[in-house]
Amino acid sequence: MKRLILIFLASITIISVKSLEVYMTELYGSKNCYIYFYDDNNYKITLYDEVTIDMVWIFRLSYGSYQWEGNNVYLHDNYNDLNMVFKKKGDELMPVKAFLFLKNTSFKKRNEDRYRSSLNKYEISPLEQQIEEVKTKSIAAPITLRGTYRGGFSGHFRLFFTENNQYKYWYQDLLISKGEWRRENNIIKMQDAFLKHSFTMVVKNYNQLISLFLPRKEHFHLYKLYYPQPYYRVDLKKQDIYYKNF
Repeated sequence: MKRLILIFLASITIISVKSLEVYMTELYGSKNCYIYFYDDNNYKITLYDEVTIDMVWIFRLSYGSYQWEGNNVYLHDNYNDLNMVFKKKGDELMPVKAFLFLKNTSFKKRNEDRYRSSLNKYEISPLEQQIEEVKTKSIAAPITLRGTYRGGFSGHFRLFFTENNQYKYWYQDLLISKGEWRRENNIIKMQDAFLKHSFTMVVKNYNQLISLFLPRKEHFHLYKLYYPQPYYRVDLKKQDIYYKNF
């Protein structure tokens, strides 16, 4: 049976580097997350979501370089100039500092060939250059940001801005990031409370944001919902309860 695979990618240069080690953790529903370590000291973290029997949705969460120091591996993310840490215990990796939805998970080592993956290196501009590029597509206007935004395949990415400058960014039922946001002209800085790191979005117009965070896709847009259906509010309430220990 043929399967439809949807992949969020930036511009890439394909190189013939095979993964040295692979670790996997099972997430909620049909989602799995993989960490691939390569012998050229690069890594990638990829999320696989089996939406249906015939459709797999894939996007790369992180890509960059890594370095082992004892039982700790330090990852430097080239997307957002972000540092993450994992601790090795036997054949498992435990997140010490990573994306919020990976908290309390463990990645188990996979040795089967079917888990191995070649590395496609991304050509990534420095963040400040990316900001300058997308700023030319934005407008300067006194826009009210608070509200709900959706984007991506079937609107699976959701961003909530509250009146007290709090935000939450979800992929379906996975809480990717939460914390405080502030606006500097048309640049939005989102300070992640867990990673202690600032992520960036750009105001394009009165109902669109351009994400320089996740997913890593050129000019990924989030659209504001002016008349959200009741289930959005219920959904947010349930997720707040579900993630209350985070």
